[in-house]
Amino acid sequence: MSVPLQINNSFFFPWRGGIESSLYLCGDGGSDEQRQGYIDWSKAHGCDGIILCLHNEGIMSLWNEYGRSVNMAKFNTFMAYVRRLHGLGARITFALYDFPGDESGQYPCLRYMDRHAGVIRDVCTALNPYASAYLLGIETNRWREQPARKWWTRQYVLEGVQALKHYAGLIPVGSHEQWRPEVEGFVGGDFCCYEALAHPITQADGVTPEALCAEVRNIQKYLPPGFPVWVAEFNGNNSERAREQARALAELPGVVGVGGPLK
Repeated sequence: MSVPLQINNSFFFPWRGGIESSLYLCGDGGSDEQRQGYIDWSKAHGCDGIILCLHNEGIMSLWNEYGRSVNMAKFNTFMAYVRRLHGLGARITFALYDFPGDESGQYPCLRYMDRHAGVIRDVCTALNPYASAYLLGIETNRWREQPARKWWTRQYVLEGVQALKHYAGLIPVGSHEQWRPEVEGFVGGDFCCYEALAHPITQADGVTPEALCAEVRNIQKYLPPGFPVWVAEFNGNNSERAREQARALAELPGVVGVGGPLK
């Protein structure tokens, strides 16, 4: 792996006989015990990073009303965990949104196009001191699905990445996508945050390390030479195959981040 971005996050981690994502450890249903569980898992497996998502229309929001009123109780819980992770030396990446959204979710946000710029500005003001990187969103390639397609276009996604770059300053910016370069162009930013094509739980163990590396090399053909690639999501299983895949990805030229334990 190489500069400018180096991160070994664990997009998923085992929890009480199941599999959890790190994204919403401060969301609805999250607990201090679960948040500690991610820290313990990361320490045991040599992971130094985490992605925390700020807004999912179904399960997570730091606002009472998006872009209007912050929920201070949730914000304080979130910031306490961020400061703890930062104090432990974790590389923290903040993702702002999760696509394609939830039409009936209790935390609507994607539809408020006139509020996003102000939210991006305020988020960066609060989180720049702790951020190793930013993502505009999780699976922003799903903008074309309902309900996001009611409000978002690919152009809005591209403009969102650029707005985030403006307020992030020198902090690297990208967006998490299950990118199909034959279908649409690169989202832009300072690195490519890639989700592999196989389902991370039900299909990923059936993918050989060689096949996964070939998939990553294919997307690299559509990027400038040496452009940083972070394979942030590929296998959520606590399996030897997942470790083999992670180690193989870490050896690929241009890969600067791997979303699962190497050991």
